[in-house]
Amino acid sequence: MSDIVDDGLDARLAAIAQQLAAEDTPESTAERLTTLSLELVRGASEAGVSLVRGRGRVETVAPTSDLVAWADDLQHELSEGPCVDALHADEVDVPDLAADARWPSWRPNVVGKGVRSMFCVQLALADRELGALNLYATEPEAFDEADRIAARHLASHAAIAIASARERSTLREALATRTVIGQAEGILMERFGVDADQAFGVLVRYSQHRNEKLAVVAQEVVRTRTLPDDA
Repeated sequence: MSDIVDDGLDARLAAIAQQLAAEDTPESTAERLTTLSLELVRGASEAGVSLVRGRGRVETVAPTSDLVAWADDLQHELSEGPCVDALHADEVDVPDLAADARWPSWRPNVVGKGVRSMFCVQLALADRELGALNLYATEPEAFDEADRIAARHLASHAAIAIASARERSTLREALATRTVIGQAEGILMERFGVDADQAFGVLVRYSQHRNEKLAVVAQEVVRTRTLPDDA
């Protein structure tokens, strides 16, 4: 990153990186990010995060107000706006939204609610687009260069933290799924006198027949102590 960071900001960013890395989920990381953004980026009145989910679906998380939630969601609904553009660009700077000709469907709605300037920064790693940090202000030209530098560094640290939190969440889900499937196998082995491979095969067949995930079928077996259709 080419921005020059003064010693004071550098020290705060080091502490912020630790706070972001301590969060367990992408959602809690985003909540921490928006809170820290309002503390560090002086021009920001409100903040939100757009997170890219599976199959390219985008979700607004951790908005600091109902206005942010509405404005972000409207962008994704209309497929236009600075937050949408920032998902695929390094950043989008909007000094005066009222005088900006971009986003003709979205812009008038938001200006009418009092939003006048925005600064959005992509959350990304080298191989992944994770989302965007979206900063709102009620005054035109609210973000100076110091604000933009701070937001860029926040986004850089947040992208690493969100990616790590997502990997940890995926691992926890995989371990939990493995555990519940093992428990369901044990129940079927005891109840029907089958071995582990046969019990697993039964779970797979029920999963396919019911068009449900294997973990969902296993959870029902653990809950009811029998096969779903054998209650």
